[in-house]
Amino acid sequence: MLIGKVAKKFNIGIETLRYYDKIGLLTVAKKNNQRFYSQKDIDKLQSIIAMKKLLFSLEDIKRILDIDERIDEGLNSNSICQVKSKFVCKFTRLFKQVFKPPEQSVYAAKAVDNEYMAC
Repeated sequence: MLIGKVAKKFNIGIETLRYYDKIGLLTVAKKNNQRFYSQKDIDKLQSIIAMKKLLFSLEDIKRILDIDERIDEGLNSNSICQVKSKFVCKFTRLFKQVFKPPEQSVYAAKAVDNEYMAC
C-alpha cells in the first residue's frame, strides 16, 4: 500500500509517516522513491497509533517496538521487565486520571502504587 492510501486509511498526515520513517520508528520498503507499506508495517503503525493514544512518547514507543521485535527473536528478557513496568506505571496513572477511584477502591489503588513505586 502506498503512503497516500495509508495516510487516508488511518487519518494520519503523510509528513507524519515520513517523520516516523526518518527517525526509524516505522521504516518501510522504498521502490522508485515511493514508500510501500506491507501488512507488517500496517500492523506496526496500528500499534504506534494505539500507544500514542495512551500518551506514550515516540521514544518510548520505539523502545517498546524494538523490544517486541527482540522478543520475537527470543532476546533480552531483562529489558522487557523494565518496559513492562514503565507501561504499567503509565497505564495506572492514566487510568487514575480518567477514572477517579471511589472510596472503597482506594486500597486497591494504593496496592498498585506500592507495587510500582519505582516508576
